[in-house]
Amino acid sequence: GGTTVRVRHVNEAFAGLVGKNRSELIGRPFAEAVPEGDNNGCLALLDRVYRTGTPENLVEQQHGQTPPAYWSYVVWAILGLDDHPAGVIIQVTDVTETAIFRRQSTDMNQALVLSAIRQHELTETADKLNVSLKASEVALADLHRRKDEFLAMLSHELRNPLSPILNAALL
Repeated sequence: GGTTVRVRHVNEAFAGLVGKNRSELIGRPFAEAVPEGDNNGCLALLDRVYRTGTPENLVEQQHGQTPPAYWSYVVWAILGLDDHPAGVIIQVTDVTETAIFRRQSTDMNQALVLSAIRQHELTETADKLNVSLKASEVALADLHRRKDEFLAMLSHELRNPLSPILNAALL
C-alpha cells in the first residue's frame, strides 16, 4: 500500500537469484523482481523501513516455486542529509538448504517425540494386558479347582446310592 520501491542499484548475485539481467531490473519496481510480485512479504517490510528508518529482517520467507525456495531479507534505511530515509538497502540471501534442513529436523524431532509417546502408550497397554492376563489365569485356575471339587463330590455322591443297586443287580 505505500510507496513504489524501484531498483536503483543491483549486484550480479541478486540478478542471478531472480533469474534476470541487471539491465532488466534497474529502474523497475522491486515487486517485478521478486517471486509473488506485490504479494511478496518483503514489500511491506521495505515500506516500513523507508517510513521509520528502523532496520528489519524477514527470515526464511517461502517462495512458491517447485521445489520451494526460501529467502531471508535484511533491510535498512539509507539516511539523507536531513537524517530522514532517502532509500533502503536490501540484502537477499538464499537460505533454501538451511530452511529445508531445519524443517526436516523439526519433522524428525516431532516424529521421534510422537513415536516415544506411542511406545509409552503401547508399553502401558501391554502392562495392563499382562495384569489382566494374570488375573484371568488366577480366575481360570480357581475355576479348574472348583470343577475338580465338584466332580469329586459328584462321583462320591453317585457312588453311595449306586452301591446297593449294583449289589442287588449282582444278587
